Amino acid sequence: MKFLIVDDDSDILTMISKLLSLKKHEVLTADSALSAIDQINQNDIDIVITDATMPEFSGFDLIRSLKRNKNFAY
Repeated sequence: MKFLIVDDDSDILTMISKLLSLKKHEVLTADSALSAIDQINQNDIDIVITDATMPEFSGFDLIRSLKRNKNFAY
């Protein structure tokens, strides 16, 4: 599985990435919701794990924008 971890805290990104990598998952990271959208558009992501509270564009905003996009809505 390919995970995208989205968080503005680099320690959280590192910790979650290491844990998932130990289980042999491919992990991509983004430090903001806007850079997450770029990652999602460039990669085939299976699961997005996002921080809810980030500056400018929250994790909730990210999920709402993905749900509105017919390519990502389920």
